[in-house]
Amino acid sequence: EDAALLMNAMSGYDPRDPSSQDVEVPDYTSQLGESLAGLRLGIPREFFSESVNPEVRESVERAIGVLEELGASLSELSLPTVAAVPRFHHVISMSEAASYHKETLRRHGDELTLNVRQRFETGSLMPAAQYIRAQRARASLRVELSHALQQVDALVMPTALVTAPLIGQDTVTTGRGEEATLALMSRNTAPFNDTGLPACTVPCGFDSTGLPIGLQIAGRPFHEGMVLSIAHAYERASDWHNRRPPL
Repeated sequence: EDAALLMNAMSGYDPRDPSSQDVEVPDYTSQLGESLAGLRLGIPREFFSESVNPEVRESVERAIGVLEELGASLSELSLPTVAAVPRFHHVISMSEAASYHKETLRRHGDELTLNVRQRFETGSLMPAAQYIRAQRARASLRVELSHALQQVDALVMPTALVTAPLIGQDTVTTGRGEEATLALMSRNTAPFNDTGLPACTVPCGFDSTGLPIGLQIAGRPFHEGMVLSIAHAYERASDWHNRRPPL
């Protein structure tokens, strides 16, 4: 409900923003409390890869079961292009960040943390041909997601494949072996950042060490109201959002 209220305050067309869309803004609170009966939810297999922590998988699958109990129908589907997201996401994000922060890097490079400075420097050296190929891959992903969302009303999956790592922990052991921490943390959210589809996350459990687990819900373009409605329905049927880890 808080997110819906904030969306009401923030949404709207801005003629000075070239990425802003001139579409009617609904009252995002109006769909809260609606029944999920008849709603079709897709479960994309690629978001439950071998890299997912078993406790994350268990909590998310249990949360999806709650949505089914609330009346939603479930269907498994495949989004093959998602496997390529780690390759093209970083090309696009680092290239565009380097372009945007060019003067920051030039004037204040020694004040940036090593991680950030390296990303800007890598992005500034990215070949144009590689950037163009990455944009083509992103376009393919957008088409694939659009087709999937014609078959279902929304997608449900883990927000992150693993729970929070320790500060400075560069790798995490998964079913695939040692993997880069940062890549694991963003792998399931990057597809929606890259395509601009509305997505949100709600708490759906804790792992055995008390770290939180999230359920991610994504929908069609400009269907934020439906995404929020599904999230709100799950919150009403659970109490994870009211719990706090033992610190």
